[in-house]
Amino acid sequence: MIDAAGAVWTLGAGGETLRNGTHVGGGYGLSLLWTGGVLYASDNQWWQWTGAGWIVYGPTRPGA
Repeated sequence: MIDAAGAVWTLGAGGETLRNGTHVGGGYGLSLLWTGGVLYASDNQWWQWTGAGWIVYGPTRPGA
């Protein structure tokens, strides 16, 4: 997925959250979601990207 700044977000082979191919914020996930201009990662709990790291969002899918 591509964020508003044009960065490409993917998940690595081990679930690492990758921004332009670099593991950022120490994050891991099973899926990524871009909604409402915000990036989220899920590992059975949702995490929100702050621009500097990941914070807990909660168990409910964002935007649901």
